[in-house]
Amino acid sequence: MRKGSKQSSEAKKKMSIAHSGKKLSKEHKAKLSVASKNMSAETKKKIGATSKRRWQNKSYKEKTKQAISKSLMGHSISEATKRKISISETGKTLPAEMRKALIKRNQNRRGVPLTEEHKKKISLSNMGKKLTSEQIAVMSITTRELWQNKEYRDKQLAALKRTQKQRAASVKKNWENEEYKNRVVAIMRKAMAAKPNKAELQLDTLLQELHPDQYKYVGDGQFILAGKNPDFVNVNGKKEIIELFGDYWHSKKITGKAKSEHEKDRIGLFAKYGYKTLVIWEYELKKKVELRNKIAMFVDNAASRQR
Repeated sequence: MRKGSKQSSEAKKKMSIAHSGKKLSKEHKAKLSVASKNMSAETKKKIGATSKRRWQNKSYKEKTKQAISKSLMGHSISEATKRKISISETGKTLPAEMRKALIKRNQNRRGVPLTEEHKKKISLSNMGKKLTSEQIAVMSITTRELWQNKEYRDKQLAALKRTQKQRAASVKKNWENEEYKNRVVAIMRKAMAAKPNKAELQLDTLLQELHPDQYKYVGDGQFILAGKNPDFVNVNGKKEIIELFGDYWHSKKITGKAKSEHEKDRIGLFAKYGYKTLVIWEYELKKKVELRNKIAMFVDNAASRQR
């Protein structure tokens, strides 16, 4: 073909049919790559302008998209190719015009729900990936630009409020399920790596002295009842609980209830499950004689009720 001459539609069609299904050899690809690199700035500009003009044609754009999609169907990009793309794109930022086009496209897609298959694909493609500092910077710029749009901002805030309400309702509903509540409390206590504090150790020593191997410390999440984590529980088949209430953490300032009312509530709560409960206050640890008598009375009363 003579330089500068244009191909007829018929000639283009014949060439297309002739090349249909053929794959380029490595040598041919290498030649094309070298030719592409050696293009002058003017030639690149002309090709860019031609491509842009063609892209304005909706029919051409749709056919090209379908052809690309079909050619890539079932293909997966190798790790080596991914690395090459990543290296070639590192440090680049999208032109302002392209960013605006992407923003507009994303806004048009808002409200269109993704299919489960699409969500799964996105999840798998992002698994294990870490954003580069350049990507974070671009996302930050894009988000700031979006946030300037009042309509977008209002939609985001409204969506956030809806999500918060839905989450609160979901948590409330789940919390009504005792099994769920007990499981969550146990996980939280174990995550905190809860250990007996000084007061609990002091009481544990006294209990082992008065009633060896009768009561065990379970305040580290080992035993959960009605969403509460008692401090000590009887381990010999008796439904008995001993709670140690800290003077500060169980005060009216924290619980909003008087000590007597707070104590009564806890005893009543565990009683629903057949447990007898003794509440000991932190300050009572200093009154050793009175405390020994209090524990003895609780154990004796519980034993007499079980006879």
